[in-house]
Amino acid sequence: MSYNILNYPGSTSAIRNPYFRTVIANTVPDVLVVQEILSQAGVDGFLNNVLNIASSGYTAGTFINGYDTDNAIYYKTASFTFLANNVIPTSLRDINEFVLTENSTGDTIRIYSLHLKAGSGSSDKQKRMAEVTNLRSVTDNLPPSTNFIVCGDFNIYSSNETAYQKLKDQSTPGYLIDIFNLSGTWNNQVYAQYHTQSPRTRQFSGGASGGMDDRFDMILFSPAVMDSGSVYYVPGSFINYGNDGNHYNDSINKPPNNAVSQQIADALHYSSDHIPVIATLTFEQDNILQVAVNISDGWNILSVPVIAPDMTASVLFPTAIPPFYSFNSTYNQVTILENGKGYWAKFNGDQILTLTGTSISGDTIVVNQGWNLIGPFDYSITVENLTTIPPNIIISSFYGYEDIYIPSSILTPGKGYWVKTNQNGIIYFNSN
Repeated sequence: MSYNILNYPGSTSAIRNPYFRTVIANTVPDVLVVQEILSQAGVDGFLNNVLNIASSGYTAGTFINGYDTDNAIYYKTASFTFLANNVIPTSLRDINEFVLTENSTGDTIRIYSLHLKAGSGSSDKQKRMAEVTNLRSVTDNLPPSTNFIVCGDFNIYSSNETAYQKLKDQSTPGYLIDIFNLSGTWNNQVYAQYHTQSPRTRQFSGGASGGMDDRFDMILFSPAVMDSGSVYYVPGSFINYGNDGNHYNDSINKPPNNAVSQQIADALHYSSDHIPVIATLTFEQDNILQVAVNISDGWNILSVPVIAPDMTASVLFPTAIPPFYSFNSTYNQVTILENGKGYWAKFNGDQILTLTGTSISGDTIVVNQGWNLIGPFDYSITVENLTTIPPNIIISSFYGYEDIYIPSSILTPGKGYWVKTNQNGIIYFNSN
């Protein structure tokens, strides 16, 4: 759940807390991200006076007090473990990256909470664009398989706004998916069921008024979350909580409300000038793989055939003598290893090391013209079963290393191999 809770605690928290408790008691989110928190006292007050009265078992992640109002995260300790709160600074309010792991699977989810610049003027739109650009500079550098979402109060009025287009821009890898994909201006009756501000028609407690007419609050998903896999969005689970689509430019508690009871509609009306948005994510246990790698005394060419929880070379191969070397036209020292690549590493003595992780979903390796140092996936494959795009770009044998270079007809998980191509392309591993 993502919820703008309106300058909390302010001077009205004691009045609003019972209404918040009603909302939480009837939703019970496993993870709650909020905007417009004013202080650590506000974080603690919402935890103790709202969440753990409405439903026990919540705690708060680390709070960082930035400029203006801030973001905070709460979670059920039975389900999640908090890892980090990383600040993405902007010229206005901070964007926060909250990192959690799901307890039963160990899967990591990154949740970015934002509250972009308000206002419909051209300068406001430019400032929102600048804030989103800072966010994309972070998400574009995440590995493609990263599970992340972006939520909060976007203050965006239209699909044509540059900030919205920047969030969805697929020219770089850290883009977001909006499951609703609504075109044009959102402040109109056609999109009434998607509006999240304002559930009131009169101004009080400092909140916005005017009735339900803006789609400011959203949850956007990374491609990895939208794909079936270890963490994924449950189709059809998104809820603009309390919005029945029949209260355009009206207060959400005007009877009848066909989405929630009158008590809940009243609670939404009096607690904040936004309603919460909710989405369900499923975390599924991946099949854990263990790959034994035979290592010889001296130099070896190795690879990582699984997605390990920690891809640091010293963690994967703790008995190696650093550094590790990759090859891309020249040798480079590396500390973080990647799937599909081969690495030189030196050891004292023959040994067997076991690599533990989950299966790699891809089956392709990108190669450059010339010599490449590659590593196969979690299954052995004969060279004759490899294909390339473009076709027939491989112009050498595959060479492994066991004190000397040896041509290899079978590529073995955990080992690395040299191969030469006559142009840039892709090697496709057909496991069948």
